Amino acid sequence: MAGVWLAKMAGMGGVHIRVPLSLLAIIALCFAASTLLPSSWDFQFKPTPIWAVLSAVCLFVAYLFMNSRDSVFLYYQF
Repeated sequence: MAGVWLAKMAGMGGVHIRVPLSLLAIIALCFAASTLLPSSWDFQFKPTPIWAVLSAVCLFVAYLFMNSRDSVFLYYQF
């Protein structure tokens, strides 16, 4: 069964899937960024108040966007 699924996913099982050019471009861009740019472990961030404020603002904005959305986690359904 797994072989049939893999064949269908690869387009060899009679199912022809057209991959948009924009998706291929995004995949190529992400691959290039992950191989050419330095890793996040290489950045030396000092614990300064500006980073604390920036992370707090980003987390608050994420909370506002995700607050009223349905969640897959059972804990948030009650």
